[in-house]
Amino acid sequence: MTEGEILTMRNRLTARMKHVRWWEWLIIAIVACLAAIAGVYAVQAVQIRNHENTAVDAVKHAISEGELTDMDSTVEQMQEETAAARDIAHNGWWNAAAGLPGVGHDVQVMQRMTGVIADLAEQTLPRYANLVSQLDFRTLFHDGRIDAEALVELEPALAEANKSLNEKIAEYDAIERAHMGVVAGAYDSGRNMLAAAKKATTTAADTVLPNIRTWLGYDKVQTYAVLAMTTAEMRGSGGLVGSIGTVTFDHGKITIGDFMSNVELLDYKATNVNKDEYALYQLDGPIHLRYDVRDVTNAPSTKRVAELFRNIWNQSPLGDGVTLNGVVLADPVFVQSLVKALGDVKLQDGKVLTGDNTAEYLLNTVYKDHASDDTDGVFSTVARDCVSRMMKGASPRAFASFVKDLPALTRYRHLNAYSFNKSLETVLTELGLTANVPRDAARPQVGIYLTEKNPSKVGWYIKRSTTVKQTNCESSGPATYHVEYTLTNTFAKEELKGLSSYVTGDWGAYPDRGGSGMETIVFYPPAGGQLKDFSVTGGGSAPTTGALEWAEVFRTYVQLRPGQTVTYSFDVVVSEDATQKLEVDETPTGRQTANVRYTYLCPVG
Repeated sequence: MTEGEILTMRNRLTARMKHVRWWEWLIIAIVACLAAIAGVYAVQAVQIRNHENTAVDAVKHAISEGELTDMDSTVEQMQEETAAARDIAHNGWWNAAAGLPGVGHDVQVMQRMTGVIADLAEQTLPRYANLVSQLDFRTLFHDGRIDAEALVELEPALAEANKSLNEKIAEYDAIERAHMGVVAGAYDSGRNMLAAAKKATTTAADTVLPNIRTWLGYDKVQTYAVLAMTTAEMRGSGGLVGSIGTVTFDHGKITIGDFMSNVELLDYKATNVNKDEYALYQLDGPIHLRYDVRDVTNAPSTKRVAELFRNIWNQSPLGDGVTLNGVVLADPVFVQSLVKALGDVKLQDGKVLTGDNTAEYLLNTVYKDHASDDTDGVFSTVARDCVSRMMKGASPRAFASFVKDLPALTRYRHLNAYSFNKSLETVLTELGLTANVPRDAARPQVGIYLTEKNPSKVGWYIKRSTTVKQTNCESSGPATYHVEYTLTNTFAKEELKGLSSYVTGDWGAYPDRGGSGMETIVFYPPAGGQLKDFSVTGGGSAPTTGALEWAEVFRTYVQLRPGQTVTYSFDVVVSEDATQKLEVDETPTGRQTANVRYTYLCPVG
């Protein structure tokens, strides 16, 4: 553009401005003022949200860092942050806007919300902080004993704190939900936070404290079996059971019994195997599960594992005069979290296990360094050492480190438990410790459960990944997804030569099968939903229908040779009641979390 053209455009613009009418200028000014005011409110709304989030983060930090003995400073910080949020929502700008039509309602919602939360921090939180301060953590967990009496004594104070909390929740619930997105989002977030707090504190008051004496064996000794699993040889809930230990609770004292090898229980088989389990796992080969102790974890629900193992327990000498009260399922990833929290463990051969290498050592390296008869003993030695150290008086920081890992350990099936005591099982379920097949239509899951049919430790080399893509963003009705589930056998052929058949599998006349994964795979539909349109690439056959855990499932078998990759593609339709995205529940791996990637999810709102 030439200098002359630029001058011409400038003159035209100046002429146009001269002809703008006075009322046009007024409109421009009003719009500019409204934009400026809206900007102020937007900035201050973000400030309010940040103050509230900082208050919540203060509690999370105290828990994650084990600073529960200094709750006064945490409460003080929460009071400062919530008071700052309340003050912003009640300043001159917000008070003026509260009387305006339309937007005034949402402003009033924000003001009432921040007021209730600030009151809660000032009046209710100190009551809970006082509860914590009454506990002497050095004596509450000391010398392998939990002092239930000290916890029971908290009942009256907890009831008063809960009463105050419920009053604040009632005030919050009386606030009508806002219309504007940012305020409505803050309202929903606050409501969800209060609901979670109410659920936890009500459970503590109504279930935990009234029953904790029973759970800890003050009335009668409680005995739980610990099933040590190796996910290097997959079973639906985790892996083959290599060794079995016990944990007893007697007047609060926790005793870790000796672990025994699975060999000592091989003469006993579960006699309560149902028809579906028989058809899927005993009738079909190439290996027909015996459902001795090694195979009880093949059931994908922890409750069913407990039922199968109790059947064996009652047949064996273990059950002579001893009632089994429940089971605990634990794998090497769980043990690694214990080591990370409590400190390194040095084995008799000088090997040092840390919070980074324990899982790999127990799932793979141990089978290279030790004779097969010694491998289960290494697991039990490490696990017992860690649990004993924890119960003898681990620091609050060590407990906090483990608690931080607990949600992932339970969500991805590295640590699960089931109790035949109904009140305790209610708590275990709420904590996510009891795993199950997909049962909740509101929180849809597709279950993928593997059984290794090659007696080996090939599972360490089978790498699994899942991609999920939502596909019906523009249509109404239940959400649909496209899922691709991939397995790759990463065993290198040259590596096979230096490994024992205990790792690669001993097939005698069929040496080409060595190092192969022989997987029976069950695909379980989401509650109230369905799976459809299966296809397979890379070998194997398309899944066919079967039945398991009272549902129609899809089943298949694949022999996965070293270097081979197989991908199963299928579509998932979830229930109309689903309120969350589709998740994947699967047999655990040697990693803490599953390898699930969402390639696309429909925009929300």
